[in-house]
Amino acid sequence: MFMDSTASVMMERAISATWQRAQLINHNIANQDTPNFKARRLEFESHLRAAMERNERSITMNRQERFDRIRSAPSRVLADERTEIRADGNNVDVHSEQIELARVQLHHQALRDNLNNHFNRMRTAISGGR
Repeated sequence: MFMDSTASVMMERAISATWQRAQLINHNIANQDTPNFKARRLEFESHLRAAMERNERSITMNRQERFDRIRSAPSRVLADERTEIRADGNNVDVHSEQIELARVQLHHQALRDNLNNHFNRMRTAISGGR
């Protein structure tokens, strides 16, 4: 997909991360009865922020290199080892997971709508308002 701005590339990457986060939450819920299963979380925002800060400090990078750095900001899946809810070692709290899934789905939808609106504005500008 052609991306014309840093904001567009960031939205593209964030949409991908929210999708990945939703998949992890569904995986957690599916394993709610698996002994010793630890819920997994996605760490993404701090990596994107770090990529943006590196872009701001670099004066020699061209536009494509800046976009590529944002696109390659890693997502890390981490097991939640800090909490233990049940005696069998499983720490999936289904109620909390469902709330988080609803939040992530709304975030994903807002990002998608924002990106679609961005491209609709570009299309309108290119076509002269027609």
